[in-house]
Amino acid sequence: MLMSVLTAFALVSAACGSSSDSASTDSGDSGDTATTDGADSGDSGDSGDSGDRTITVAIVGNPTMEDIQTLTPENFTADTGITVNYVTLEEQTLREQVTLAAGSDGGQYDVVMIGPYEAPQFGENEWLLPLTDYAANDADYDVDDLIDPIRNALSVDGEMYAVPFYGESSFIMYNKEIMDA
Repeated sequence: MLMSVLTAFALVSAACGSSSDSASTDSGDSGDTATTDGADSGDSGDSGDSGDRTITVAIVGNPTMEDIQTLTPENFTADTGITVNYVTLEEQTLREQVTLAAGSDGGQYDVVMIGPYEAPQFGENEWLLPLTDYAANDADYDVDDLIDPIRNALSVDGEMYAVPFYGESSFIMYNKEIMDA
């Protein structure tokens, strides 16, 4: 799973550029990473700048994301030179802040957690940059490894706006004999 998260950060970092003032976001219950098209929040990993390269990441507070925070310096910053500052929020607060920020070009976050509810909505509103080409051009990331329902939930009109690092689902189980009675 760590490699998937690092790949997501790498895709996001590739999408962050000094000339386009792009920021990347990732919010929600399925831990997907997306790239927003908004105002610059500071040093967003500008690839042409030899100075400090920092991205601000808004994440939901859960044990998986706590692990990611602990592993980031050694497994991401050491390889990329990009420092990651995390803002940890409760899920509902994260959704509210990210939706407000994305809709208003707030730019305080470069990367945020979004889920399959937000990804197509934000992509359709052009609050996100499509990641399809970034993913296709990354030899270490195989988009065909994603199961169709997850990839489709993060896409609009064939363009992928978020990349998952885990997926979850729910279902209803019942005792048919009790229901029939």
